[in-house]
Amino acid sequence: MQRKNSWESGLSSRLVYYFKILSFFTAAVLIVSVSYRYYRYGEVQIKSLLISACLLRLAAAIYPCLHDWDERYHALVAKNMLVNPLMPRLYPVDYLPYNYQNWICNYIWLHKQPFALWSMACSIKMFGANELAVRAPSVILSTIAVYLTYLIGKWMFSSKIGLIAAVFHALNGFIIELTGGAVPSDHIDVSYLFWIELAMLFSVYSSYKLAEGSGKRTQFAFLIGVILGICILCKWLPCLIIVPVYAILHWKQSKTLLHSALLLLTGLLVAAPWQVYAAFTFPQEYWYEMNFNSRHLYEVIEEQGHSMLYHFDLARIIWNELVYLPFFWLLYKGVKKSTQPLLALTTWILLPYLFFTLAATKMPAYTLFCGPAIFITQALFLESLDEIRFKSIKVVLTAAFLLLASRYCAERVKPFKSYPKAEALRFKIEKLRATYQNPKTALFNVQSKVELMFYTDFIAYGHFPSDQDIQTLSAAGYDIIVLDTPDMPDDLRANKLLKLSPDKL
Repeated sequence: MQRKNSWESGLSSRLVYYFKILSFFTAAVLIVSVSYRYYRYGEVQIKSLLISACLLRLAAAIYPCLHDWDERYHALVAKNMLVNPLMPRLYPVDYLPYNYQNWICNYIWLHKQPFALWSMACSIKMFGANELAVRAPSVILSTIAVYLTYLIGKWMFSSKIGLIAAVFHALNGFIIELTGGAVPSDHIDVSYLFWIELAMLFSVYSSYKLAEGSGKRTQFAFLIGVILGICILCKWLPCLIIVPVYAILHWKQSKTLLHSALLLLTGLLVAAPWQVYAAFTFPQEYWYEMNFNSRHLYEVIEEQGHSMLYHFDLARIIWNELVYLPFFWLLYKGVKKSTQPLLALTTWILLPYLFFTLAATKMPAYTLFCGPAIFITQALFLESLDEIRFKSIKVVLTAAFLLLASRYCAERVKPFKSYPKAEALRFKIEKLRATYQNPKTALFNVQSKVELMFYTDFIAYGHFPSDQDIQTLSAAGYDIIVLDTPDMPDDLRANKLLKLSPDKL
């Protein structure tokens, strides 16, 4: 008997709805408690903050189907990696012709670097082909990243700065939405953010925690280089921001240039084997994607062209409407004091923003990895208000920053929203899986073909089959199903090699 999918039950849907509400309000209570107890008693309750961050991410991650862009494609490629992790594929087989230049319907899939996809594949291996397994690595990494922000802020400045920055990180609605897979490039960007921040954490640690002249600095430079290589294998070269930030944090110490060079060389060497392998094994697809990536710099790709000030304007939505105050404060302080911590933060934020401002193609998550530096800058700005004469201004601005962050968090988590369309899609997919028992089944005229292939062992196509398609798949032993719609050609209806299904998907 076909196992009933958990999302198919009305009771399960209600439980999911209540779980979202309970998670959101539990997280809200915990964050208020963390903030109050620090303000009142000076206690740093980082565990409670991490629990609240995890609950908010889980609330976003229980959406009962795969999201359209880009999660469903990442999920399907990760699932197909279970067969061969060194052969990323969108379709599990290549019986029919495909356009290798179209990443939403090709065969060998090199549109993204493989590391984040490997982690998703491991999760699917452990928990099965379901959306929660796809999102589990992001939930874990995104929660740990909140703790990394706390540690960076603490080691560079103070526990207070680390805690305030971690609160902003925990509440950030855009990061939460990416963790839930709702916006491009979802889990790829979450993984990228985590590994870049981990490299920054070790850079701070080796600068502030190791004794001057310690031989461990070389070891840490090598370790950070390994992490840099992982970053490249997540989402290519913008992660090189790690190198100048490391150099700034260590500029007063011996062998800084040597260690920076070691870091960079190690990162490139870690990332190189996959590039060489992919270039020789899939040369057509690899070099097309490399050229496609470079075109983002000087050409508007996929209608993602915006004004020069796009990223600076979007900052008010991604971070909060008052973020420009900390931005200008940091520039002023960075020029005036020129301390290593302030210059490191300025570099971490300013260089990526300038780089992606000059790039022709612009997407919201391009500057995501600046987030930890921005959260710390916001905390520093709020602390600097102690110097002003009118204390009420600090109270008002602090409350405004927290309320704006909380409002945007609620908008992205959507605690009271249900998802009948997503649940209906899952119900239809489960019905098709129960109807057609042969795993070698090919379905045509399927609108949600990627989701169908993820949740089942079928292959699916969005178009009607040609005579050649039918002959090829029949010879390969496939049952061929066509979803019947009014626009189906008459010759297909009369073809004895096909089965018609009244289902719509």
